[in-house]
Amino acid sequence: MDLSDHLRDNPSLKPLVPDVLQRTFRGAVIEAVAETGLPHAMFPHECPWTFDEIMAEEFWPE
Repeated sequence: MDLSDHLRDNPSLKPLVPDVLQRTFRGAVIEAVAETGLPHAMFPHECPWTFDEIMAEEFWPE
């Protein structure tokens, strides 16, 4: 089961997605800073993509 299936089966979770996406993105930035040694300021403060963009099959960030 993938995430889109889970959300389809549990539509009440959909309103939680934007907050979870932002929290997850901030955690990923912290990991990327630690892994790359790049300054935190090099990364966006918030996720630049919407959940729908990320879930699209053709999604591939530049």
